[in-house]
Amino acid sequence: MFMQRPGGQSQFSTALRTPPTRQPQLRSLMDTVIAEPAAEHTVMSMAAADGVSERHLTRLFRPLA
Repeated sequence: MFMQRPGGQSQFSTALRTPPTRQPQLRSLMDTVIAEPAAEHTVMSMAAADGVSERHLTRLFRPLA
């Protein structure tokens, strides 16, 4: 996999397609990250934006067993 395509090829990347989240609280966070992927998205800032604790946000991202 090239970090940069050789020659005159277009330099582009498409967003990964992920299945919809089962956690409605995460939808707005995921949309924010997709809209601004270069922004600094920390656990602290995302938890504050969603109105939950950092610990709870981490739990939401863990897969269900």
